[in-house]
Amino acid sequence: MEARARRRPQLRLLLLLLLLCGGCPRVGGCNETRMLEKLPRCGKAFADMMHKVDVWKWCNLSEFIVYYESFTNCTEVETNVVGCYWPNPLAQGFITGVHRQFFANCTVDRTHWEDPPDEANPEPDSIWTKEAVPLSSSSQARYQQLGTPMWFRTC
Repeated sequence: MEARARRRPQLRLLLLLLLLCGGCPRVGGCNETRMLEKLPRCGKAFADMMHKVDVWKWCNLSEFIVYYESFTNCTEVETNVVGCYWPNPLAQGFITGVHRQFFANCTVDRTHWEDPPDEANPEPDSIWTKEAVPLSSSSQARYQQLGTPMWFRTC
């Protein structure tokens, strides 16, 4: 009787989880065929939302970020429902195809980094002198005690 009473809360929790989860992934693993059937629904919903945005704004993420988040969430849910991990190579391939469809003409502005002018950099010798002098004066006795080779002390 006691064992039966202990199982009831566990059984209730399991039933609650199944009810909330709805389409929980099967134990059998990833059903890639089913996933590839479900993902185009996410793509269609995203395409419908993107057609509300002017084409010339498709490269401005702030114009469609909410739609893209919905698309991403959709692909994750549909992938998990059929027992697959997300992301996975097949889902990534699908998402890449959607990217090509909508963002192929977008360019990435990359920051071009340059070295500062020479007058802004201190002379390397001055840095070496400032750093090496305290090391050599405070550490010389210790290096001699340890028998550290001379070449190591100057490095």
